[in-house]
Amino acid sequence: MKKANYNFCVVWLTKDYYPMLDGCVYKHSRSNFKDVMVINVDMGSTKENFQEGKKICDELGIKMVKKSAKTQQEGIKVAEEYLTELDIDVNWMICFQHDVFPMTNTFWDDLQNVINSIDEDKVGLIGGNCIMNYGGAQKAMEADNPFDSCKIGKPKTGRGMLPYDILKDPFWGWYKNLPDDYYKSKYFAVESPYWTCFTINRKLFKKYINADSKFIFELWGDDLAYQFLSNGIVNIAVPNLFVCHDHKLKKGIKINAGKLIEERGDFCSSQMHFQRKWGFRWGIRNPDARKPFLENQNEVYSDKSLQSFFYNLKINDGPLDIDLKSEAPSL
Repeated sequence: MKKANYNFCVVWLTKDYYPMLDGCVYKHSRSNFKDVMVINVDMGSTKENFQEGKKICDELGIKMVKKSAKTQQEGIKVAEEYLTELDIDVNWMICFQHDVFPMTNTFWDDLQNVINSIDEDKVGLIGGNCIMNYGGAQKAMEADNPFDSCKIGKPKTGRGMLPYDILKDPFWGWYKNLPDDYYKSKYFAVESPYWTCFTINRKLFKKYINADSKFIFELWGDDLAYQFLSNGIVNIAVPNLFVCHDHKLKKGIKINAGKLIEERGDFCSSQMHFQRKWGFRWGIRNPDARKPFLENQNEVYSDKSLQSFFYNLKINDGPLDIDLKSEAPSL
């Protein structure tokens, strides 16, 4: 068994946009990716871009997985199988979007600290805290503590549709603009972590997740969260795992943008598949999501699923721990 420095590795799922790795993520990250194991699954890049990607990955010390995938969840499955084949001793896989990177130099240690403090049999996904503007993220990191950084950076900490007040001002479908107690927590339960950066439990992934190839890009992370919730497994977000996600940082980087994702929108193929699978349509422009969920919950969800718990919750009730019975632990 090969022992890693941490109980997690980084997994990139890359289709054509390999220049984003050195041109954006590794350029701006405040944590050193050389300190962690990093692997890449190609998602069907063109031959030319794949060859360029192999060169970039080699220069950055990223291990290229031989087997490729077509959709995001399939890519995670390929990565998990690769780690199993090589007998790599890590139980978690952290997946970043290609314009998302750590904003602290202690990011890896902070993530490991959370992993060490939770029951790994109860948590499926660990989410980060995403600031949507690089300048704002830099300013937020100048604060003395994570609470003040959150108040300055106004990050998005998760996504949701079911809690009573999450579709209303000031949340609008996000765990953002939260009451202060959330940002003073070490971690707290969320309906779905923000998919631009989350960490996946390998053991529970193998046990509970059926890789769904119908989620091409949109909602693939929310479906993972829902598969865990439907099996009684909670997902959490961590306030001091700060990352930045700023589309402007792509400027000047040559990428094959036309081949990145499916056609997006509130009624794209992934959106409609989510509705058929989970009984309601995701999206902040769907303010009536709770009604179809209530109508379909007995048919779609089992007694052990946690979706009904979130349906009966209010964000303003405060942050909850992984057992959903008490306040989340404080920093």
